[in-house]
Amino acid sequence: ELTAKHLLMYPLLQWILSSNRAHLAHIPKDKEIPAVGNCVGQFHLLSSNPQKEGRFRQLRETAQGKKGGRGSFRVWHGSNAGNWHAILRTGLKNMSNTKLMSAGAAYGAGIYTASDFGTSLGYMGQPVIAWKNGTRLSQSNGLLLMALCEVADAENGLTRHNNNGIITIQDEDLINTRFLMVYAGGCSGAKTTGANDVKVSDSLMALHH
Repeated sequence: ELTAKHLLMYPLLQWILSSNRAHLAHIPKDKEIPAVGNCVGQFHLLSSNPQKEGRFRQLRETAQGKKGGRGSFRVWHGSNAGNWHAILRTGLKNMSNTKLMSAGAAYGAGIYTASDFGTSLGYMGQPVIAWKNGTRLSQSNGLLLMALCEVADAENGLTRHNNNGIITIQDEDLINTRFLMVYAGGCSGAKTTGANDVKVSDSLMALHH
């Protein structure tokens, strides 16, 4: 049936499934992260690239030894819906000043994140219709996506800006996407929610420690 639509449809599907190491799990209602607006679904990224995860944990452990605490902090990252296939497969990338840059580099090169939800909200773009025959969730309203990420609190490789809590991350190994929020047709509420202020279930966080 797939090849009837296009000769390359089946091999493309095979490649997508076989080469993808990321796995998103739906967060049950009783463990959902509160105060993140009118999202219609929350997902936990259970597996990232093993090598990247290993480097991240080393950097977090080093930061913990130098600064104490948990060695990391959380940030929001908003991006256009069309970017998320690549982000979930390969992690967040520093595309500043390349042809793949999608949001400019007003605060210099780096992966753009923010401690404040409302700041990252502006980077999600417009709601995008996922596909012609998509689920009821996406047929009429389109989708927006926001990630809650963990950042190793390193001394180098990231820059904190005194403007709306913006943090640019030059070293890609310092950041990992942990949770994904899905919105249908727009996002309202929770504009001032700080990434480190939201309550995340201990059972969810334990999977990354």
